[in-house]
Order: sequence, then C-alpha cells, then structure tokens
Amino acid sequence: MSSDRDRLQSLVDALPDTDVQVAISLLAELGEQEIIDAETAAKLDLARTEPGDDVPLEEVRRLDPVLMDLKSCGPRSVANNATLL
Repeated sequence: MSSDRDRLQSLVDALPDTDVQVAISLLAELGEQEIIDAETAAKLDLARTEPGDDVPLEEVRRLDPVLMDLKSCGPRSVANNATLL
C-alpha cells in the first residue's frame, strides 16, 4: 500500500498550482463518499425495484431526525434511507 501512497504523493507533487484547489475538492469529496459492501448494495438495489410511495424529505426528518443528520449524510444516502422507510 505504501507504493500506492507514494504514487499518489508523486502525482500531487506534479500538479500545477492552478490545479491544486481542484484536487483538494476531488479528494475531499472522495473521502466523504459512503462505502458499502456487496450485500448492502444488493439489498439497496432490491429496495429500489420494489414499488412504493416516495417519502418527502420533511417527512423523513420528522420520523427520524437522527437518521437525517445531514452533516454525515449525502443526498444519495438520504434518498436510499427514504426508500427504505
């Protein structure tokens, strides 16, 4: 793994100054992405195919405010959680 980090560091070091802010944004976004395992992904795919009513975001917030901690939950996660209610 160290060689991967070394390669990443080399790529970062080679960036022109004009691209540094873009790289920071991309890496920050990548670090915020939720990583799920194959079993969870399969369950989410199944849940998306099942018929059901859409749940408005305000209703989800009212039902479970802890679930809707938007500081740790991206739009995709919000949609997935609303589908599963």
